[in-house]
Amino acid sequence: MSELQILIFNAAVFSILAVYHYWKNRKLNIAFYILAYYSICAWGALLYHEHELFHYMRGRETYSIIPFLYLIPVILLFAYPIIRYDNTRITRIETLNSNFFINLVWILLFIQIVLYIILFPSFLKAILSSNIGDYRNDTYDESEIVQFPNYFFNILCRLYMGARNVVILIAAYGLLVIKTHRKLLKIFLVTSLCFPVYMFTAYASRAVMIMTFFFLVFIFVFLSVFMNVGLKKKIVSYLILILVPISSAFILISNSRFGNLATYMFYRYLGESFNNYNTHFFYELKGNTWGEAYFVFFRKLMGISSNFKTTREKWEWLDNITGVDTHVFYTFVGGLNIEFGFVGTIVIGLLLSFFIVKKMRPYNILTLPKFIALGMLAYTLINGVFFFVLQGDWGNLEILFTLFFCFLFSKYRTRKYINK
Repeated sequence: MSELQILIFNAAVFSILAVYHYWKNRKLNIAFYILAYYSICAWGALLYHEHELFHYMRGRETYSIIPFLYLIPVILLFAYPIIRYDNTRITRIETLNSNFFINLVWILLFIQIVLYIILFPSFLKAILSSNIGDYRNDTYDESEIVQFPNYFFNILCRLYMGARNVVILIAAYGLLVIKTHRKLLKIFLVTSLCFPVYMFTAYASRAVMIMTFFFLVFIFVFLSVFMNVGLKKKIVSYLILILVPISSAFILISNSRFGNLATYMFYRYLGESFNNYNTHFFYELKGNTWGEAYFVFFRKLMGISSNFKTTREKWEWLDNITGVDTHVFYTFVGGLNIEFGFVGTIVIGLLLSFFIVKKMRPYNILTLPKFIALGMLAYTLINGVFFFVLQGDWGNLEILFTLFFCFLFSKYRTRKYINK
């Protein structure tokens, strides 16, 4: 097969599956959303390959169908719980313990307000920077990025950043099912949604802005089965309003960082993961790190020292161990391949999907623990088209907070339901 045929095959598989899951019920569900998202990025790999600067920048590369015959099924294996759980067939949603939930909201809202205040100088510096791209490069030139005045605030921010996406899911679910304290719950949802963008603007990060938007769209698609037509239209208009400043910030940072190459870099970021996995990863990976690269926080908890201290040292160490350039995107599957090998990644996918699918039963009832589990899986998949997002201290904490809040809300279940 030619290079084009291989890339078309990759994109066509996701496209066919996406169309199938839409036409099966003639409704927009979470399976279609994730598959369509991967389909767009897969077609982006083709557009990137066909860009006039592609061969000039990368030289000649050899493509093979075999890497995609591994990559596609493994992606679908990890996505299976979302594909299996058809949100359009939900008939009941569980209510929450109102007193317990509102008290939790006040605690989390207080933490958010504190972090909003102490982050403001860094946020303002990024906004007022004459070249926000240079500002981003300057921040990443430091071995440690210090944004806070003391150790306590650093710990507080680290913990909250580990919980930030679970908090968004909690806020959205709570607003849907709790009929009291509406103003407080609306404020809590807005502050929860804005915080990741606010935080990462201080780091001049385009990716988090865009990924937060796609994550928000997933939440809307998931919960839209409980919304009337008027509310759906209102939320769609809000999403469009949110997209405008996010897109503007994305373009601003991209242009200031890449200048005339901004268009090429857009195509590159959209689809390069698939190109990289096929040509520079699958056949070249020579060693595995077995948790030392992306699960450093868990190793710290066990008292195991690391072979690196800074991000730069981490990349150098990874390159030496794996034999591949770990500075570029290989999808989340590539990240897990680096850690646990090709077979180990499949085993993890099988165990994870089996466990989540089992916990989703009965499929017609939605609870907050189910919503958190599927929402965080979607978050991992949305970012996972580029890289394994649950890495480092923040990412590892996201795993812990997902498990913690699933357990917490399982213990405070009401077993009272709202019918669709």
